[in-house]
Amino acid sequence: MATHKTPYGYEMVRGRIVVNVPEAETIRWIFQKRAEGRSVWSIARELYDGDDPYFKDSKRKTACKISTILYDERYAGADDFEPIVEPELFSAVQSLKGKPWMESQNQRCIVGRVAGESAERKPLPKSTTYIPDKAVFERERDLKALLNEENADAGAIKTAIMGLASAKYDSIM
Repeated sequence: MATHKTPYGYEMVRGRIVVNVPEAETIRWIFQKRAEGRSVWSIARELYDGDDPYFKDSKRKTACKISTILYDERYAGADDFEPIVEPELFSAVQSLKGKPWMESQNQRCIVGRVAGESAERKPLPKSTTYIPDKAVFERERDLKALLNEENADAGAIKTAIMGLASAKYDSIM
């Protein structure tokens, strides 16, 4: 039987993914501190020095975990996950991506390395930064509901897909 690893902040209970309350409080704290302007490294140092065993690997791995958490749309309710943070707070944190002073702070883990150590990539123009907003999450939820209906109307599904694409396009900065 295959096992599924749930993201930090969630747990599997009787075959359903539900919010793990103590971990969810940590997730909310991470998002709040980041929205207030704290760096990923500053948050990582504080969590590494705390009691949660999830953040005890190393400060560098803790920073990677935090970065992964901050950009995971599931925490705002994507992919049928119960939201832990409000979409507005999630979007506020996303708007911090790409700021020059953050480039060294926001290194994402990539197969045991950080982004700065991986192959060179051309930076995306700032005008193509995608920051999902509340409309995107609502349209995703509506589309998923349509797809789960037993006798869903193909025209309604197509309209929902186009609406979602339009909302995502409108979220590009």
